[in-house]
Amino acid sequence: DEAHSIYNDLFADCSLEVGKTLSKEERDVKDLNDEKSLIYGEVDFHSFYRVLRKINPAPGGVFYDLGSGTGKALFATRLVCDFSRCIGIEILQALHKQAAAIVHKYNEEFRDMLSAGMHQTANVYVGSFLDFDWSDGDVVFANSTCYDDDLMTSMGEMAKALKPGAIFVTFT
Repeated sequence: DEAHSIYNDLFADCSLEVGKTLSKEERDVKDLNDEKSLIYGEVDFHSFYRVLRKINPAPGGVFYDLGSGTGKALFATRLVCDFSRCIGIEILQALHKQAAAIVHKYNEEFRDMLSAGMHQTANVYVGSFLDFDWSDGDVVFANSTCYDDDLMTSMGEMAKALKPGAIFVTFT
């Protein structure tokens, strides 16, 4: 309940509609509306928490969110798991900018409230996750409901580089 409360405070000004609008506006400006892989979607905190509980990741390690949007899965994870690093990668600049604002808010207002046993870092990067090395991930997540077949195939090929025991979660 405490983690959910912090999560709600973090995203008080960043609703689903905000994420959808930011995504749609950038796709309109860049003429990317035919790119179904860029359609905005996000996770529900409680549902994602249940997924994380089933995985039961060991403390430490690295979490990646591929296509991290405004950072909702990233922060659901950051608030309920003891990863040493949580990293989001988003290709749309507007969504990345919103996620970066959430990271700033987290660092300023909430980070010190969490366990001092871990670094409790959260970082977001802009660009295609296909251009990043996420092979050090212990848990890698992609809310891939709208990802096209080519992107899923490329992501799957990159996942082959994950270390033994790593968990790769996709939603379709």
